[in-house]
Amino acid sequence: MKSFPLAVAAVAAGLVCAVGPGPAHAQTATNLKCKGCVGKKELGKNAVTSKTVRKNAISTKHIKSGAVSVAKLADAALPGAVSNESDYSGSSTVDTTSATSPVEVLSDTVVLPAKGYLQVSASWVSNLPFSANGECWVTRNNSRYTLENNIRSSNAAGSDAYVPGGVTAVFGNVSGGQHVLRLLCRKIGAIGYSVERASLTALFVPGAL
Repeated sequence: MKSFPLAVAAVAAGLVCAVGPGPAHAQTATNLKCKGCVGKKELGKNAVTSKTVRKNAISTKHIKSGAVSVAKLADAALPGAVSNESDYSGSSTVDTTSATSPVEVLSDTVVLPAKGYLQVSASWVSNLPFSANGECWVTRNNSRYTLENNIRSSNAAGSDAYVPGGVTAVFGNVSGGQHVLRLLCRKIGAIGYSVERASLTALFVPGAL
């Protein structure tokens, strides 16, 4: 008969005492460290909800490229917005004492949610007497004359004429926040005229090219 060292015998005795009769009980692991042990197959349907996910636990790095489509975004999160201001009932008289002073035909205040690009389009009809000349343009946060985005109208027909006009401007790297868009017109020369059926439309796209 073989003999065991005293220390081994004590351990064996302890094991015998620890395992007694009765059913076994499962315990919840509180410090489980096992990468990849729990996958999609181990999770029940609807087991993970917004209530079970820790706040800020999911960030950009956890979202696969292309996983979020436009169809899954809320209306407020869609990549773009549009605004329109129009006046088809009245007219603005472009007849000032100074040929360089502009008249505000339309204005629209927009609030951009982020930095991006702003496309502004305007259309109108100039009611020009004979020999009258003028020009219109759009501005952002500017109520004065600018050489950018302007278009001229003139009448050499010998009688009053209605001349349609339109212009489009793209403002790049526009910061988020409030911006005032304007359709401005001025006469060129001594003869004034009126601007009718004006419309001002703004289209916003976030990001930068």
